[in-house]
Amino acid sequence: MPDVLSQDAIDALMKSISSGANIDEIAAKADENAKLKIYDFKRPDKFSKDQLRAIQMIHESFARQMTTVLSTLIRSIVSAEVASVEQLAYEEFVNYMVQPTVIGMIEMHPFEGSMLIEINP
Repeated sequence: MPDVLSQDAIDALMKSISSGANIDEIAAKADENAKLKIYDFKRPDKFSKDQLRAIQMIHESFARQMTTVLSTLIRSIVSAEVASVEQLAYEEFVNYMVQPTVIGMIEMHPFEGSMLIEINP
C-alpha cells in the first residue's frame, strides 16, 4: 500500500514549491524524513499469490504467441510452454540450473527492456 502524506506534509510541500525552492532540495528533505525499511535479500517475497498468478497468465500468453510466430518464421513445429513461475533468491536460481546451460539476453524491440532466456539440454 503506498504511503499517504498527511495534510501538514502536503501544505509544507506546496509552501516550499510556491516559495521557489529547488525540487531536488525538496526531494532530499523528503528522503531524509522517510522511514527505512529492512529488506532480506536471502528471502525475497515481493509478489503476492495474485500477482504470481497474473505473471503466470502473462507468460502463458507469451508462450502461445511465441509458438505461433516462431512456427511461421522457421516453417517448422515449435512448442513453447511455461515450466513454472516461482520467486527465488538468485543463489537458489543458480543452483537449479542444469550444467551446461546457455543464458542469453534478448532485446524486446519495439518495447523497452530485455528478456533473459535459459536454454538447457
